[in-house]
Amino acid sequence: MLKRLYGGMLSNQTPSHFQQTIEISKIKRFEGNPRQGDIGTVKESLKQLGQYRPVVIHRPTSRILAGHHVVEAARQLGWTHVAITYVDGDEEFCKKVILADNRTNDLSSYRDDELQMLLESLPDLSATGFDEIPQLTDSNNMLIRPVPKHITPSIRVVAADYFYKVDKEDFLLWESDILASVGGKKVNVGIAIAKRLNIAVEILPSKKTKEVELKLTTVDVGTFPIGSLEQYPLNPREGDVGAISESLRVLGQYRPIVANRRNRRILVGNHTWEAARLLGWKEISVVWVDVDEETEARIVLIDNRANDLAQYDNSALTKMLTSLQSLEGTGWDGDDVDDLLAGRTTRQKAKPRLRIQVGGYKVPASPEEVNKWSLSIPKENAIEHIAALLGLSPKSSTLSTEGWKI
Repeated sequence: MLKRLYGGMLSNQTPSHFQQTIEISKIKRFEGNPRQGDIGTVKESLKQLGQYRPVVIHRPTSRILAGHHVVEAARQLGWTHVAITYVDGDEEFCKKVILADNRTNDLSSYRDDELQMLLESLPDLSATGFDEIPQLTDSNNMLIRPVPKHITPSIRVVAADYFYKVDKEDFLLWESDILASVGGKKVNVGIAIAKRLNIAVEILPSKKTKEVELKLTTVDVGTFPIGSLEQYPLNPREGDVGAISESLRVLGQYRPIVANRRNRRILVGNHTWEAARLLGWKEISVVWVDVDEETEARIVLIDNRANDLAQYDNSALTKMLTSLQSLEGTGWDGDDVDDLLAGRTTRQKAKPRLRIQVGGYKVPASPEEVNKWSLSIPKENAIEHIAALLGLSPKSSTLSTEGWKI
């Protein structure tokens, strides 16, 4: 059986074909694939959430380039078909896709506070890949507070190195006020927050097109304007946008991102979207799902967690890397290969970037701009100072127990 099928088509950066379903027996593993996935976690995802992203198949040889463990999990569940998308390319291209698809995930990390908040928002942790909610720690790795498993998430304000909690009722009043100040346009709230905090944000010239009225079904895929999508507001993942940009530049978009048709939020591929935007792309390939907020959160969590739980066969990885004429576009470099050959840990994962965010509203400022602003904040009573600038007071208990320097 094929449960809840979503497939995709690739961008014109890479030769591609429309999505289709295919019998599992007609596709083959890529011999030498160095990735070893957690099949149990992938099976749990498929059973509860269905297949929300197509497997990438090399059309000339019917070999899997991305999605090996999805196919294996589907086979073990008794599925006879999976959703796929085709791509063409030579052998070097195939190996680079396999390497880049895994490496760009290796170089990602979590924003611990947002990961915790997203997990806490769920009634249970099924189909998330997590057995328990990680406990938030401070910079010295000391436990800040116990984490109850089933609570209603609070609204958080994150401002560079600081964060605090806000009563939901207070936040809704504040949100209503700030939306009124920008004519009800949510896309302008980040700029309004920056003005309140006295942050100089460079506002690029508008290149707006007409609002795109998307006629979507539960199974819809295509190429859409980048500006018609929104990043998932509580995405806890911090990706290496530079590595992804290089992959897109060299290999093109070989797999569509996943977005929810109900609100146009990106569930899988937030950093791919960001990298494409920085490269100046006007459109991006999207596969649409039609899910509620709880399922949104589960998709965001499981897609990242399944990658966390995967490992490498180092012998196969070394063999594949050293067989390439160039490492460009793979996310790996010569130093990484040297470390691998010497048995050392390869490049560290991405570090969370300084940001300013109030609930789901983010300030469009670079980490450098946020850091410069942060240095101007008085260290004494910093949270009260930030709250006064925003016009959004912390909960009464926050300053003594939950207002922290990250």
